[in-house]
Amino acid sequence: MDRKTAVDSVEKSLRWTENVMLTFDRGYWGVYERIRIDRNERVCHCRPDTSSELARLLWMYEQVTGRSDRRDIYENQIAWLQRIQNENGSFCFAFADGTPAYYTIPTRFPNDNGKVLLNLLALYRCSGDKRLLDMAVKLADYWTENQTDRGNYFSEKEKQFMGKSFLGPCFGLWMAAGMTDCWKVTRKEKYLASAKKNFEYMRSLIAGGRMRTSMEQTEDPDEFWRPASSENVIALYAFAHAYKAYPDPAWKKACETILPFVLGLVDENTGAIRNCDDSCLSASENNDPDLCDFVYTEGFALHAFLELFEAFGNPEMLRYAEKLADWTVRVQCEGESPKWDGSWRGAFSLATGKWAGRCNQKNMVLDEGGEFSAYAGWSTYPICMGLLRLVGVIS
Repeated sequence: MDRKTAVDSVEKSLRWTENVMLTFDRGYWGVYERIRIDRNERVCHCRPDTSSELARLLWMYEQVTGRSDRRDIYENQIAWLQRIQNENGSFCFAFADGTPAYYTIPTRFPNDNGKVLLNLLALYRCSGDKRLLDMAVKLADYWTENQTDRGNYFSEKEKQFMGKSFLGPCFGLWMAAGMTDCWKVTRKEKYLASAKKNFEYMRSLIAGGRMRTSMEQTEDPDEFWRPASSENVIALYAFAHAYKAYPDPAWKKACETILPFVLGLVDENTGAIRNCDDSCLSASENNDPDLCDFVYTEGFALHAFLELFEAFGNPEMLRYAEKLADWTVRVQCEGESPKWDGSWRGAFSLATGKWAGRCNQKNMVLDEGGEFSAYAGWSTYPICMGLLRLVGVIS
């Protein structure tokens, strides 16, 4: 992966963002979630996690290229996050067209909030902008106060989404990694204690050489469409990222336990991460081993390999990252439609070499991913950040 290839790919994504995905006045009300291709629909939801990812991507891109012509978009994302942060420090899931004037989806998802925490703290460490630290500390305080004795992040008082307790790994890993960062910045022990408690619970979900999925939680199954590949690469990312701040041998052991399973999902020809193998077909409804998930897996796998390289110094991880990045850039949407060119659709088939698959959650209205979704956050922006990180490591 050379610098020009990575930068060109990111530039395509940022042009798509500018031309299609921003709210009025270059993102004053945030950035839209995704395109529903088969419905010819730009989903009206603007999400805090997506804006935090876009802000971080824009900052990284400016550092790599020296271009500051999108600084106003960056500032708009930060100002929007400030405006919509709840008084208690948390962030709601989404706002229609970015404004509470229409409707708000008030659920506080710990995975989405965890991504916001990680991004705010990463930007604070780079910029020293106290606005970012203030938001991050308020957010971390909310979730330390809403952590159960088991270690998952959940508030019984608020009776959150459909009675779910957010027991699955995807709901805890991001927040725990963010808590470790918050401890590193503030040195307040309550944040490290929160991370340790959640990671201890997360390690209890490792069985048979992999992280059990949210769907496999017998007490509170959830996220049936999320492939087994996703929660395992996110686990690698979170444990390795946290280890860099606080080198707990148990976190390293978790990575060593999960890594062989993840490497077994790597396609030899492309470097892509398959959704699953024959050992975990019942772990998710998204269980086609020929499909590769771009919403929750490929971009985070790229980051996971880089975190493993940085945490433990294994050069093999860098080679996995490079091969995955090269393939990811090759399949980036281009020449399909200006409505989504520059993004990545939700799922790609290695068998056909085309976008494919659905993630309907048993509900045709919701389609979580697959070939007809082109996400800004959780997909396009993390992939682009991974490309820029990789260039920085190998250059």
